[in-house]
Amino acid sequence: MNILIVGGHAKANYLTKSLKDSGHNVTIVNKDKEWCKIMAHGYGIVGVYGDGTKPFVLRDAGAIEMDTVIALCNKDSANLVICEVAKKLFKVKNTFAVVNDPENIKIFRKLNVDKVISSTEILSNMIEFEAVIDNLINYLPMEDEKIILSEFYIDARSQVADMKIKDIDLPDETIIAYIIRDDNFVICAEKDCELKISDKVIILCRSKDFGKIKSLFYWGK
Repeated sequence: MNILIVGGHAKANYLTKSLKDSGHNVTIVNKDKEWCKIMAHGYGIVGVYGDGTKPFVLRDAGAIEMDTVIALCNKDSANLVICEVAKKLFKVKNTFAVVNDPENIKIFRKLNVDKVISSTEILSNMIEFEAVIDNLINYLPMEDEKIILSEFYIDARSQVADMKIKDIDLPDETIIAYIIRDDNFVICAEKDCELKISDKVIILCRSKDFGKIKSLFYWGK
């Protein structure tokens, strides 16, 4: 998958490493020229210096060939412009944006940003950043193993549909962190909380347990 990351520093650095390790082709755009050089040299990727809200900068970064664009700027307005230009001008299939003000989430969704990530609202007390790209799993290193942050959609064919959390055979140290229901967050997750069809569930688990988690929550395409 060809992925373009626009803006950000620490988040872009971590995400670039994760995506490269997963075999994706990553290009970055940033207004910090020296940082672009460091990233390009360090990861062997294309780094484009410039303002990612400008169509010509996205064009120079190869946006027309991208499968996904991820906007990580500090300003929500910039992230929205980046996603709008990527989608409408360059026909990018998937656009993802960090939203710094949770009140802007609905606006982004109405304007067809495919995935809206609020680091303030989602898991703000647990991690700094989460992102999900289709079936791409985001790995967070913890001591000698890895913790996986994943999102699942509860379908009628999911094993856990209509089950209470306390009745699900979850592996040890697995955390159901949030349930997203009708665009509302259920800060989760009490053991008596019941998972409903159409819920989105955000889970933290050990990498060795992900197969079991996937079999419980994901029915497959």
